[in-house]
Amino acid sequence: MPLRLSNPVIHLVSIFRPTLLRPDIRVPTIAHVDFTALRKAGFNSVVIDKDNCLTLPHHDELYAPLREVWSRVLAAFEPGRVLVVSNSSGSSKDPGGIAAEHLSLQLGTPVLLHGSPKPSCAPDIIPYFQFRLPRPTTLRSLIRSEASEARQVVEEDEEEVVRRWRKDVEDGPLLGIHTESKVGKQDPGLEGRMNQAQAPIPPEKQRQDSSVNRTQAPRTKTVEKDEEKEGSVVGENDEHKQAREDLRIIVIGDRLFTDMILAHRLSLYLPRPNNARDQRVISIQTTQLPDPSEARLLRWIENKLSRRRIKLGQVDWGRYVFDPQADSKAEIRSPGVRRWWDIKGRIDSVPRLDWRDRDTWTPAPIVLALGRRVGLIGRGIVRGTVGATRWAWARIQARRRIEIVEDSVEKPSIVQLDKGRSPKTA
Repeated sequence: MPLRLSNPVIHLVSIFRPTLLRPDIRVPTIAHVDFTALRKAGFNSVVIDKDNCLTLPHHDELYAPLREVWSRVLAAFEPGRVLVVSNSSGSSKDPGGIAAEHLSLQLGTPVLLHGSPKPSCAPDIIPYFQFRLPRPTTLRSLIRSEASEARQVVEEDEEEVVRRWRKDVEDGPLLGIHTESKVGKQDPGLEGRMNQAQAPIPPEKQRQDSSVNRTQAPRTKTVEKDEEKEGSVVGENDEHKQAREDLRIIVIGDRLFTDMILAHRLSLYLPRPNNARDQRVISIQTTQLPDPSEARLLRWIENKLSRRRIKLGQVDWGRYVFDPQADSKAEIRSPGVRRWWDIKGRIDSVPRLDWRDRDTWTPAPIVLALGRRVGLIGRGIVRGTVGATRWAWARIQARRRIEIVEDSVEKPSIVQLDKGRSPKTA
């Protein structure tokens, strides 16, 4: 069992081992992942991030373009096998788990309560999928159904107590009615009934009564529920064993330092596969962010360390992606480029200012026209400055060449004059 390391130590290890930051699959959004095929391949659990993966940062409502694919994810896996693990909801920043409760109601799936942030919370995730943590009851429908079942059990128990009281006390040997019995015998009275109740029962009658009680005893709903619980305990034990042996997890997130490292930490707590094709944990990174401004510096560092590469192995995880080329398209258009194209689209949608049409005399076209004129003026100034600089530099170079030529012409004449002088003249 690996040690539970703190986040600074885990991040330091990832800096020296940047291959841990590389995901198995990189897609723009979870809409490009074939979860049905992954479920058929043997993966039975999902750990997914919240911010910038399912919702906007610091929001609990599901991101609108992902509603359809999210319903497909919940339908592909069994109830409770899709777990949301977030550092904003359910962590130490969420005392009492109020934000986790609200997020669970919005997404329709459990949210993990963990004391340490990702990726050091890996030891808290494994017990949940191995059924060593209590089942969450955060959905309103589950709360209502369990409350109605509890109320029904209480009412049945009350009816059972009343029935036994009437049978054993009011109509029994203690307070039975002092009338003649059905066979025509006189009621012996209270003292006689007490003596009959305390009299020893013959062994033959005991065996007969016990057999009758086992075969003809009324089966109440309470007894049936108890038997179901006993059977469910046996089933849960088998389920625990199967989950411990065959647990295979899909980790989805947008951050390398948290989600991809979390996938590596989870793999350390699971048995090693016999071959690479039976990989226990795979990691999926989403690159098309609803809000790319969050943690921009850290994302830049993560991309530099990982070199924007994915893990290389014997399994081609690209076959579980609907559009394998979608990731390359998303990477070509970086967040800054996407923002520029958004601004350009808004500018192009503004109508041009027409001095003859007063309907276009609105603030947006006027500001845009002034900006264009200022841009043209600035462009002219820059071009004029560059041209003047080049002309001045060319003039300086030409003057220097003339001076060099003049110097080279004057020097030989001086040497010749020196040679023509006689020693007497000197």
